[in-house]
Amino acid sequence: MKKTVRLTESDLIKLVQKIVKEQELDDDEENVFEEHMMTLDHIANHFNRNTTEEELEDILDRIEYEIQSAVQDEELTDDQINELVKYADEVTGELINQNQLDDMPTYKTKWRYSDKDNQK
Repeated sequence: MKKTVRLTESDLIKLVQKIVKEQELDDDEENVFEEHMMTLDHIANHFNRNTTEEELEDILDRIEYEIQSAVQDEELTDDQINELVKYADEVTGELINQNQLDDMPTYKTKWRYSDKDNQK
């Protein structure tokens, strides 16, 4: 059995405004995620074949700082945080392999933030 619901013009306007607002929030969340991803890429692009060990450590520190910023960003979901962490691990692994620094401490290459609430 179908039920008929009557909406006034003002009810319809409120409903549309609510939907538009929710869509804007989703877009903002995606933009924040993309900004963190682009920042990670920008940091990693400072690496080249002439990068010294000290410069590489600075790059890794900057990547770690970006991940910590992302973890503290309340606009990101846990899935987005996990994706950023995974990407940072991949980028870091590539940088380490390209520089062939086998003695780089593990704490400089892995970040484990499975739950952003535990990191605040």
